[in-house]
Amino acid sequence: MSLTIQQKIQNAHHLLQDKKLPAIPEEVLLLREELTKKYPNSVNIANLIAKNPENLSLFLKIANTNVVKQDEPINDVKAAVNLIGLGDLFNLYVSSVLSRTLIANPAEAEVMNEGMQVGIVAAELSYWVYDVSRSEAFMLGLLQNIGYLFMLEKFADYETQINRLKVSPLRQFEAEEARYQTDHAVLSSILGKKWGIPEKVVKAVLFHHDAEFHCKLHNHPTIANLVALVMVSSYIVYSSDERYLTQELKDYGKLGSRHLKLPDEAMKAGRAALQKWGKSGTLMTGSH
Repeated sequence: MSLTIQQKIQNAHHLLQDKKLPAIPEEVLLLREELTKKYPNSVNIANLIAKNPENLSLFLKIANTNVVKQDEPINDVKAAVNLIGLGDLFNLYVSSVLSRTLIANPAEAEVMNEGMQVGIVAAELSYWVYDVSRSEAFMLGLLQNIGYLFMLEKFADYETQINRLKVSPLRQFEAEEARYQTDHAVLSSILGKKWGIPEKVVKAVLFHHDAEFHCKLHNHPTIANLVALVMVSSYIVYSSDERYLTQELKDYGKLGSRHLKLPDEAMKAGRAALQKWGKSGTLMTGSH
């Protein structure tokens, strides 16, 4: 019998009881505080984003990696503040800080880089999804599998499970729940909630391997669209490697594309974005 989401969340907290999740850096909290003011100060915003040079470097790279479309590249933080909407600005900055905070070894970097690839494709596809912004789509792609990192730390055999999920994203997700009594999506959502990632993105993460998401989220159309978006984006990323191209992966992608009614043009654009930005080498390296 399947566990409820609440049961899986409880089991995940038990799994994490001896591990302290990474705290939100002070500059992220201060940036959120500034952005929620009636009249946010652009100078303060720029200073907070520029406080850590390594975070700033990755932030600008993310902003220019087909996430925020501009005629000219964004080369400095002042230009970013002027050109990017405040909501997108926060989402992209949190994505950059979260990425660097969680990486301590090459295996973790690989997980996060795959998440960035999915995010790049999702950001491109969001053009055809009216209620999802590019930054939300990118953040979802990045967040969805962050739970892998905690599962890898707890279970020596979990790397095998990650490879199985790539070729069998529906059946292996059920197998994961049965074996571990929780799953990586729940762990991803717990961290996302702690870091103040938008609630609709966090909730979408919980359903990104659920074939029945359309029915379960019929009263939450935006969340359903986010789930479908990350399904299609994951399919595009993993199907680019023939080792992972199975009928189940194709079916997984179709679940999302049919829900969103994506035209062939969208799928071509998603693949082109992956080819242009996602295959150009490692987008980030370990922070420590």
